Amino acid sequence: LENTIKIIKDTTGEDIQLNKIPMDDRETYKLLQEGETVGVFQLESSGMRNLLRDMKPESFEDISSVLALYRPGPLGSGMVSDFVRRKRGEEPIEYPHPILEPILRDTYGVIVYQEQVMQIANVMAGFTLGEADLLRRAMGKKLPEVLAQQRSRFLTGALERGISEEVANRVFDLMEYFAGYGFNKSHTVAYGLLAYQSAYLKAHYPLAYMTALLMSVEGNTAKIARYVQEARRMGIRILPPDINESNVHFTPVGNSIRFGLAAIKNVGEGAVEAILEVRQKGGKFRSLEDFLNRIDTKRINKKVIESLIKAGAFDSLGRSRAELLAMFEQYQDKKTREKGKKKNLFESEEFKAEPIPVIEEFPIEEILAMEKDLIGLYISDNPLLHYIEDLKERVSCNIEDIEDLEDEAIVTIGGVVSGVKLVDTKNGKMGFLQLEDLSGSIEVVVFPKTLKEIKKDIENSTNIFVVEGKINKKEEEIKVIADKVYLLGKSFYNNKIRSLHINIKEDRCDDSLLYRLKSVLSEYPGDLPVIVHLVNDIEICKIALGNEFKVKESGKLLGELQSIFGASNVWIE
Repeated sequence: LENTIKIIKDTTGEDIQLNKIPMDDRETYKLLQEGETVGVFQLESSGMRNLLRDMKPESFEDISSVLALYRPGPLGSGMVSDFVRRKRGEEPIEYPHPILEPILRDTYGVIVYQEQVMQIANVMAGFTLGEADLLRRAMGKKLPEVLAQQRSRFLTGALERGISEEVANRVFDLMEYFAGYGFNKSHTVAYGLLAYQSAYLKAHYPLAYMTALLMSVEGNTAKIARYVQEARRMGIRILPPDINESNVHFTPVGNSIRFGLAAIKNVGEGAVEAILEVRQKGGKFRSLEDFLNRIDTKRINKKVIESLIKAGAFDSLGRSRAELLAMFEQYQDKKTREKGKKKNLFESEEFKAEPIPVIEEFPIEEILAMEKDLIGLYISDNPLLHYIEDLKERVSCNIEDIEDLEDEAIVTIGGVVSGVKLVDTKNGKMGFLQLEDLSGSIEVVVFPKTLKEIKKDIENSTNIFVVEGKINKKEEEIKVIADKVYLLGKSFYNNKIRSLHINIKEDRCDDSLLYRLKSVLSEYPGDLPVIVHLVNDIEICKIALGNEFKVKESGKLLGELQSIFGASNVWIE
């Protein structure tokens, strides 16, 4: 936030004071309601963005509530659905007793915060705040004996205040249930304030905010790639690193953001500062020769210069990267020849490149591979952009959506392989691939048999793959265990005839279910045969549906069918 405010001050002269921004800003709530919160503190996960779209926050209290609710306990308990339906007016807001309305009004009758549990105990049963805190802790720890004593104390206090035993017991049960999930309100208010301030700056000063955001994740190529994609979605151009325009870090330029030279692998801040010193003293570099003659090679070594060329930092000087590397090779040869020679004190050491034949530029795949390696993302082009529609037809979700799906759910995802780690096993080499789409990246575990089929293809970092597999959330890092991996456009339609298979239990097979199946299949006409496996306790009967029910292979189709019949009952082979 501080960097955003500094950039705003430097570029516009406006002095933003976050403690004075309006807390009812329409543009900020519009951004929140539309879930456009990638890069916003605490609100950027896919699940959180979906919740914001469902809930449509209209007040700061709503923001605090959503932060308290978006945790495994509340999400799994049904609390969140109750909260959203009540807020949207789809379900009546009910209070167990009118005395609780002032406490639960802002959270639509749902107990969200630990403080609400304490307030209820205080107002309804006369607990002191100290006693109420002990009650909250006992509920959190679920100690049966202590809870029995606390219930007795609560009932006695409620009866003394004219509240029936039935209502008091029901309220105590609600408190006990929600206390296990309740979040500390002071924490959520503090987080909520930072979230609102972040959203306000993103809504009103998108260029400054995204620049500061990118600066904050320098060194983390996965996050840089994600935020670059978000900036582009917002209409902000991302300019490549440039030897004459870039500074150390990301900088705003007009309505664009320029990559900093330090974002290039092998180019440290010390080397960049040395370049900037020379540029400031003698002006912009006119050519590669000019650059090489002016720099201090003790501070800017061979690896730095090669990385700058390959990343495209010299492209604006009018030479191709292939030509620039050839010229740099000449320079290196000259330096090697001069080594050991005694030079005249007044002899000029200026380097001038010899005329070189026209050298064809590297293939685009090679340029993209260089950029991916040195910057962490594609600048000149993105192979994924050419396959967006094909991928949409085949995948069931984006990679960022996986964190909100259940463990062992079947998914189909697609993207480029941005990293490969091979491990020897008794059955051959096993692969751990980093698969990346436009929303994020995830590790995909590929067993030896499947890896053997795609091993050559994964060497090209611009190839697009589709992975069918199962989510694994048993370890700290979420993975997908691959069942099948295909090179897009190559392995989908091979010599083997593939079919869509659906298991249907005979006791579920009624007219209503068959009508739903027919409706879904009719939306995806294609050439893929459909085979229904009718299952009962004794046998499985295979039924090949007619040609009019053939479908096209689609991740969306699989997702729809899996939601009807179960993830494990729909597959293609």
